[in-house]
Amino acid sequence: MSLTTTLLSGAIGGLVATLGSKWLWRFYSRPKLAFASGIIKEGESHYEEPMTWGRYRVEVSNKGRSVASNCKPRIRLIGYRETTEERPDVAPGGGFKSYEVTVQKKYIVDIVPTWNESGSPTRIDLNRNESAQFDLFYAHSEASPPNGNHTIIRFGDRKDSEDFEEGNDKWETRPIRVETSKDGDFTQPLVDTEPRINADDFREIEWVEKKIQITSADTEPLEGELDFKWDEVIPVVSVK
Repeated sequence: MSLTTTLLSGAIGGLVATLGSKWLWRFYSRPKLAFASGIIKEGESHYEEPMTWGRYRVEVSNKGRSVASNCKPRIRLIGYRETTEERPDVAPGGGFKSYEVTVQKKYIVDIVPTWNESGSPTRIDLNRNESAQFDLFYAHSEASPPNGNHTIIRFGDRKDSEDFEEGNDKWETRPIRVETSKDGDFTQPLVDTEPRINADDFREIEWVEKKIQITSADTEPLEGELDFKWDEVIPVVSVK
């Protein structure tokens, strides 16, 4: 073996060893995102009554050995619900009449929530063994006779108390997209946006996607699937 070949082999071997050791160190010291406590529910119940309102938060922690930078959360729900609606039409003798049609509604919630940190940023850095939270949604139950409690699920960010006047909506975002298509109608669906969903409708919706995702510049995305149970007035939510 010539001297040149020996030197070249040594240089390549050293380079491989150096790159290999750097990769192993990066792998060993990488950040690792995890759902710290699943879904945290805080709320209030009246005496001997089920919980009447709840705030649902997602807690994320960094279980790795280095900083997870530029962490960005996203909530994405997609579901379908078939129902009926009253639609106006021209009567044979003039005037209008109402008739019932079958419609399919598609619900899309796709939002980037803010972390519950100072300044409410959508991106933060998570140090090792540090946790942070963001809001998933709010649930609130109100008396609605004669059928008992009327519960609503609200997504989006609320205004601070000094940012709204009495009588105005406290919710500054309308993150729920609702696409309504009439049976047999192939035109563009009627699109509306809302800040809330009635709990009865929420239970009827067939959710085909219920995902939470947190991305970072330094590690693999953390993804979780939401699960909803309705044992009480407001839901029990978990993530897996």
